[in-house]
Parts: sequence; C-alpha cells; structure tokens
Amino acid sequence: MSQSTELGVISFVIGVLTGLTGVGGGAILTPALIFLGIPPLAAVSNDLVASLVVKPFGAVVHGRRGTVELRLLLWLCVGSVPAGFSGALLLALLPSPQAVNSVVRTLVGVTIGLTAILLAITLHSRRRQPASPDEEFRVRRRATVALGAIAGLLVGLTSIGSGSIIAAGLLLLYPRLATARMVGTDVAHAVPLVGAATVGHLLFGQVHMSVAFPLIVGGVPGVLIGAYLAGRVPNTALRAGLTVLLAATATTLLSSSVALVLVITAATIAVLAGMTVLRGERTRRNPLPPAGEGIGSRADL
Repeated sequence: MSQSTELGVISFVIGVLTGLTGVGGGAILTPALIFLGIPPLAAVSNDLVASLVVKPFGAVVHGRRGTVELRLLLWLCVGSVPAGFSGALLLALLPSPQAVNSVVRTLVGVTIGLTAILLAITLHSRRRQPASPDEEFRVRRRATVALGAIAGLLVGLTSIGSGSIIAAGLLLLYPRLATARMVGTDVAHAVPLVGAATVGHLLFGQVHMSVAFPLIVGGVPGVLIGAYLAGRVPNTALRAGLTVLLAATATTLLSSSVALVLVITAATIAVLAGMTVLRGERTRRNPLPPAGEGIGSRADL
C-alpha cells in the first residue's frame, strides 16, 4: 500500500471518529502522522492544511442553524488569530530542524495529554440550567480573548486545540450558554483560527501537498459519514475510549518506556470508571438537566 493510500485511509477513519464524537481530528491525526515517520513539524503543517478544508463544512451547518454567537466569535478571534500565526513564527525561530522537531513532538504530547484530561472532565460534568432566551448574553471580553490566545498558540504550535481547548474554556466561562450555541461558536471559530495557523505554516512550516491532499480526500467524506452516524452509535463509550487512546498516545510521544505507557493507560481507565460511578450516584440524587443541554453531546469538543 502506498503512503498516499495509507494517509487517505487513516484520515478517513479519524474523520469518522471526529464526526461521531466531535473530538478534534488534530489530536488523533497529528500523532498518527508522527508515528508513520513524518517529521513532527511536517505532521503539524499538513494537518492544518487538511483541517482548513474540512472545518468549514461544520461551520456552514451551524451558521445555517443560527447557533453561532457572533460577539463571542469576534472576541475569540481577537486573541486566537494573531496567536495562531505567531505559533508557527515561534517555531521558525528555533535554531535547527532537529530542535524544531524535538520541541514540536514534546508540545504535541503535552497538548494531547491536556486534551485527554479536558475530554474526561467534560465527559463526566454537568452544566447549569441554560439562560432563558430573554436573558441578555454578556461577553467576558478579557477572559475570552485570553482563551482564544491560549488556544491559538497551541494550534499554531501543534495543530491541536481548536475544538477541545476552546470548548472546555467556553464551558467554564459561560456555564449557562446553551450547548448548541457553544458548539456552533466553537466550530465556526475553528475556521479563522486554523486559517491563521495555516498561513503561518505555509510561510514557516513544512507543507507538502503529497501529504496534505490524501488527508483532505480521506478526511472530508469521513467527517460527513461520522456526522451522519452520530446518534446511531453509543457516543459515551466512544469518547471514553478516545480519552484512553489520547492518554496512551501522549505518554508514547513523551516517553519511550512501554511500562509507563501501560501504567498511564490503566490509570486512565481506572479514573474514568471511578468518575462514572460517582456520576451515577450524583444523577440518582439530583435530576439531570433537560435533554440536549448536557455537555456530553457529541460536538462539545
């Protein structure tokens, strides 16, 4: 099987998982490219190019549904767009290709570990009752700009975080924002953020169309099929499985110890199981929020 075919198949599978669970494809695709032997910087650069083509599909859907909070989107972009471009610029300042790839690999591992933690938290958390339609929505400007800047820098450096970091941050900053509007804003914001980071990597990164094109060809139908199947496949179990996979992947990128990878994987499974038990007890004591408003919906991340 040629490398292009392998990349297309991998991108398709990851696209399906992304459409099913809402977990950002970069958190899975970038390490997959690294494990295939593609240099870390090239993996990040080409993942961003592919994401720039795939992301607008979801944004258009949410735009038509009217689930994008435009003021919130604007202030996120104030922080994220310059930070996304700056991430690629910072990598260009490192003295050698070896140093760049070493730093990128470490940053990817750390960011994936953070994504796994955030996914576990959002998977087993509950939100407050959403605000009523008549209640005025107020944007916390400084905090929102800071959230955008943090996510933007991570995306520029690693291609990861346009969904997971922003979704978790919005959940903390706006606990009464309706889930549909939080997800719609998150998905729409990924387009300018990834666009800015992609421009930076086109200038300073390692974009190769021989890698990016198969990722696009496989990723677009994969995401569409995954979105179509969402709701027909047990989502909670998939997201829990992805949390374990991300934890193991992060450990593998940061350490060569097989024993440590096994320990971290087992510990993640144990933590998720414990959180599930605690959530079950809490649910029995208190009623669940209205259907469709819990953060466990597939597109949260």
